[in-house]
Amino acid sequence: PTALFLARACLLAYGHLLHRKLELNHPGFSSQVVVGRGVSVGEAWTLVVLSAAGVLFCCALLNPLCLYCALPALALGCAYYHIRLKSDFGSLFLGGVFAMAPLGGWMAVTGSVSWEPLALGVINILWISGLDTLYSVKNYEIEKTLALDVTPASWPIGSGKDFLGCYDLFG
Repeated sequence: PTALFLARACLLAYGHLLHRKLELNHPGFSSQVVVGRGVSVGEAWTLVVLSAAGVLFCCALLNPLCLYCALPALALGCAYYHIRLKSDFGSLFLGGVFAMAPLGGWMAVTGSVSWEPLALGVINILWISGLDTLYSVKNYEIEKTLALDVTPASWPIGSGKDFLGCYDLFG
């Protein structure tokens, strides 16, 4: 659980750093502490670096396979925040990032890779992609105003709902 907590802290802090200019002007963040208002950029970077180091340390304590996979997993998690702003399919990418969770748990316990967590990963891709698209549909007007290339903002809003139907069909 410690490695998961630290990975989440690392990725959320990185996302807030990357999106700090959007968040400062976003009405949904007006009452929240964000980077640039309440938290300095230096403090946020410190959290990113220390929590990433903590993830690597925890994974090293588990087994070598977890340690080898930890840095690419963190890199893919950070890449989501870039892909979200530049692609219609950021939700699918986020699902792929979350799909690594069952595989990571399996590797932590067994020290090996197998097909069972991969099957759970495919289910995670569809489930998280659907939830993220639903969240984007909820924020359609804000994301359209900010010119974000998320699925419902760059396609007609009905398409985002159609995507949800596809995720539900397979998930």
